[in-house]
Amino acid sequence: MELLLRSVAMTKRKLNPSLKIDGILITRVDKRNNLSGQIIKMVRDAYESLNIFDSQIPERIAVGKSLSKHELVAGFEKNSDAAIAYKKLAQEVLAK
Repeated sequence: MELLLRSVAMTKRKLNPSLKIDGILITRVDKRNNLSGQIIKMVRDAYESLNIFDSQIPERIAVGKSLSKHELVAGFEKNSDAAIAYKKLAQEVLAK
């Protein structure tokens, strides 16, 4: 994450001064285990100064399959909880 933030800062400095991070999206969430909860807490604690989206994308096979077919998960398996989570993210971003 730190490397990504440094890359964004360098890009902003050298190429695009108006570049900004809208927020952090937590993905590959598996609520069946405690590790996801621990990682989410660590991210929220470490990056509390950045917007962390309320939407979280669950770990699902549908996401991987849609990526391998170069399709949106919403078009691939529109009723999956991952597709619903991405729709929620879109609504969250647009409401900002």
